[in-house]
Amino acid sequence: MNNYGLAVPTYKRHNVLQKLLASIPSKVPVYISDNGSTLPESFQQQHTNAVVRKIFPAVAMFKNWNLAAKLAHEEWIAVPSDDDVYYPESFEIIERCLAKYTDMDMIVFGHNTIDANNVVLNSWVPQFATCSAPNGFLKFRYGVDARMPSIFIKKKLFDQLGGFDEGFKLTAADSDLIQRATLAGNVQFIPEVVSGYRVWEGGLTHATIASSQWMEEVDRWCNRISKFCDERGITIYSNAIRDEVYAQNLLAGIISARRTNGYKAAWRHLNKCRYPFRARLLTQLRLIYRMAKP
Repeated sequence: MNNYGLAVPTYKRHNVLQKLLASIPSKVPVYISDNGSTLPESFQQQHTNAVVRKIFPAVAMFKNWNLAAKLAHEEWIAVPSDDDVYYPESFEIIERCLAKYTDMDMIVFGHNTIDANNVVLNSWVPQFATCSAPNGFLKFRYGVDARMPSIFIKKKLFDQLGGFDEGFKLTAADSDLIQRATLAGNVQFIPEVVSGYRVWEGGLTHATIASSQWMEEVDRWCNRISKFCDERGITIYSNAIRDEVYAQNLLAGIISARRTNGYKAAWRHLNKCRYPFRARLLTQLRLIYRMAKP
């Protein structure tokens, strides 16, 4: 009997969802939150290992993520997006580690970033490490490099943390959850790639990363982590970390704005944001370099 399940939020992407499910062995329980109720009636018959909950009318993105997770009842869960994929050896690696690291609360594997055609754009693989709470946070203090299809978290901890914060609209809900999990639980990092995390040219991140709303959500994320630490007497967080996170997102927005709409658009974005004076010197120099010449 499986001690883990995959919770999959989906929204109007039947074709890519089929590719994800084709990469998952039939023995693995899958829980699908069908946002907007668009999957065909034949879908459940084709995928007997899947439990499908139809959601109508459609709900906000991160609420749908939580609805998918609530369907699962196994000890461990992962929450891949409907366009991610796994590899032939993935579940052998995952099951071996879940059986070995039973005293952990979260296990973090590596991932490939892939494009629409499954071409690997880059890879992220963590160094092997065992971190007791709250020390796992130090691996992700300036941002979360790991991605949800490669993260297995105990359902008990997921529920205790309240899942994904539905107050986010564009970004940070996953990073916020992962950081809180590293602060509250024991984390095992495994240097094995188990998933393909798909990115789309012209997707939501590309369209919104150079916006005031994006930066406001970054601040909201940092405020939540600071409050989480304060409430638990954890002294691991600092204003320098807050500004470094802000600076890295500001830099990414400036790069995106310059590439898409030119130098003036980048300046407009910079002028709408606060300046992160306590960020690392190297990050500030990168900001200055990007804005130094048209």
